[in-house]
Amino acid sequence: MVKTVGVGRAVEKWKSRASVAVEDYKKGIAAPRTPWSSAASAAASTFQQAVTAGDIGDRYARGVTAAGDAKWSGMSQNKGPARYTQGVTLGAPYYQSGISDVLSVIEGVTPPPRGPAGSPGNWEIPKAIGDALHAMKVGRG
Repeated sequence: MVKTVGVGRAVEKWKSRASVAVEDYKKGIAAPRTPWSSAASAAASTFQQAVTAGDIGDRYARGVTAAGDAKWSGMSQNKGPARYTQGVTLGAPYYQSGISDVLSVIEGVTPPPRGPAGSPGNWEIPKAIGDALHAMKVGRG
């Protein structure tokens, strides 16, 4: 039988060490062993294999069930609100860049003329916008 320090001591050690590791975290991000994009790109085939594994649905469902609504809700309520505004603020330049491209494509669409209310041809208006956005997404725009 293998002797361990026990759950209580392991958790206390993890909490005390993790709470002072923010500088190590920052240093790791500033100077990673492998650049994130290189490591992520190199893992593309592994990701593809993982998300197409025959039992992926079962594994996903088991994970959701194991976590449960109470954990999701509790962690979301305890962590999310404090991080939400900061995340929005930090993400604003990226949102601006992305949405400006989207709005530019939409503004460049010349939709077909609108017909009477309920006219089947009116569906061509959002279709024209959707087609233009799709072309942008796949690099044909």
